[in-house]
Amino acid sequence: MKISSKAKYAVNAMLELASRPNEYISVSELSTRRDIPQTFLEQLLLSMKRAKLTRSRRGPDGGYTLALPPDEIYLVDIYQSVEGPLNLCPAKRPADMGDAAEGLWLGLEQTISDFLGGITLADLLMKTQRFPDPMTLAHSYTFSI
Repeated sequence: MKISSKAKYAVNAMLELASRPNEYISVSELSTRRDIPQTFLEQLLLSMKRAKLTRSRRGPDGGYTLALPPDEIYLVDIYQSVEGPLNLCPAKRPADMGDAAEGLWLGLEQTISDFLGGITLADLLMKTQRFPDPMTLAHSYTFSI
């Protein structure tokens, strides 16, 4: 199973919004800061807005912000807003229900859903803040070779 770029980009965009609470961030700034193609990002943000995870404001000081506190947004919500329901067994027809493997795939689907449903955006943000980007750290070291 592969996680799509759509889901990865959506989580990254939401992390950026969560790192700047109550601030509206423009799509172009989000795109630049998280290295997400702008037109793709616009589609993701609209999907998350429809799912009531983000809200937007127009105008020169407009952009997107979180619609809920980060501790109320779960990764499963973000995933489902851009990908739809997790569905490892798309052919759930009555004839397939006798298949012994069907229960295995449904169990795996539930395990993944439970795992993503147990992690909030706040949890993920806390983990990323423990390991800041080394390029953004200010230091006063001088190196000579």
